[in-house]
Amino acid sequence: RLSDGRLLFKEQHSGHLGLLDERGNVVSYLPGSVRRASRSRHRIVVVYTADGAGSTDEEGNPLIPALYKDMRVVGDDRMAVCREGQWELWNVKGKSVTPQTYDSIGCYLNDRFAIVRQDKDYWLMNREGKLMGMPHTHVAEAPADRGLLPQVFTIGKGKDTKNVPATAARTPHK
Repeated sequence: RLSDGRLLFKEQHSGHLGLLDERGNVVSYLPGSVRRASRSRHRIVVVYTADGAGSTDEEGNPLIPALYKDMRVVGDDRMAVCREGQWELWNVKGKSVTPQTYDSIGCYLNDRFAIVRQDKDYWLMNREGKLMGMPHTHVAEAPADRGLLPQVFTIGKGKDTKNVPATAARTPHK
């Protein structure tokens, strides 16, 4: 599937991974240590080696070393990085955006708000890592990384939901 104008491919004879452009020309080869990779998202590729998950740009240049349990691109310049079973929000250069850890971090909706979960509570988190409004107890999300457009429905736990933008929960991912 074409993503960001790129198609992830694997050479049959060597097992080497790389990216093709829309015309089928090789754009880049990923480092030889890469055994598996995600499709390009926001011009970033999550790669998996024997040592763990990391990221590269589309030319195969390392951004975050492949040392972590798991990793996802969750926004234009935001990554969710799993260390010791907890997810952290990082920028694409490998710097932590917020010191808090969560049980899960979803993709940013319209690159504005992500859904994070800690224990049984769900929150909307802005791009700076700040939690917005009150926690929510029920969230339904169609994962954007599977090519679906997320539709989020929230039910407020308390009466104070005035800080949660109404459009954040109803706007599909771009």
